Amino acid sequence: MKVSLIIPTYKREELLVQTLECALKQDVTDYEILVIDQTPEHAVKTMEFLAAYAGRIKLVHLSKPSVTHARNEGLLQATGDILVFVDDDTSFEPGFLAAHCDAHLAGADIVQGRVIEGNSRPVSHPTWLSHTLKFTGGDNCDKDGITNNITGCNFSINRKVVSTIGYFDEHFRGISVREESDYARRAWNAGLHFFFSAQAALFHHRSPSGGVTSGIRNAFFDESYYYCEFLFCKKHFPRWVQFLYRVRLYLRGKRMLRRLIRAAEAEAERVLQPKEKTRI
Repeated sequence: MKVSLIIPTYKREELLVQTLECALKQDVTDYEILVIDQTPEHAVKTMEFLAAYAGRIKLVHLSKPSVTHARNEGLLQATGDILVFVDDDTSFEPGFLAAHCDAHLAGADIVQGRVIEGNSRPVSHPTWLSHTLKFTGGDNCDKDGITNNITGCNFSINRKVVSTIGYFDEHFRGISVREESDYARRAWNAGLHFFFSAQAALFHHRSPSGGVTSGIRNAFFDESYYYCEFLFCKKHFPRWVQFLYRVRLYLRGKRMLRRLIRAAEAEAERVLQPKEKTRI
């Protein structure tokens, strides 16, 4: 069983190299590493690293950054039976790919791996998306289980998934939230078998720099965030859920605006306070 490890990247340097160092140390014997590279120009050290491992890392260059297009290009270029996707700011152990393979050998079509982040705590059960578009559980679960969702920084599929439901919807753009949930929903509706593997774990550094959303200062005030949310909602849920979700998004944006105003006011007070003391 050949494995393709697919790593879309955009404007990441040290973290990309760190991710690739993990990729090069995997226990499985038959696997390939594909970097779907959307970075216009890398740092010298990154280029030297990529050149040193040119025989083991396949670079696929794309001129226009897009999460969904990069994933689709990875699906097109990969030659493996199992296709594993990770982000370019992750770290994982040598048994990572083997854990994904074990879950597929046990019968899974789609495997969601555990995602550990700096401020996250283990949850009681894997992520589950309800019929009212509410997510419960989470990806930092230390027990195997069943999920009906995938998170883009750590998941895998077999070839059956691509032949059954096709490719990622490239209408998801900009911030591209919900593009992976859209793919998972299509797979779930097609009756494909999902599995959550706690052993297929990685650490997601969630770098604030790099990634296709690098130029977006606040996701909640970017039009593409709401566009992608509504696109996902309207594709998969009835009108009454769409109405309720619209209200939830309004409230979410209102809470974020309130936080920003309070943070800005506190910062203004902090800046003025020393000046006022100076005048006394």
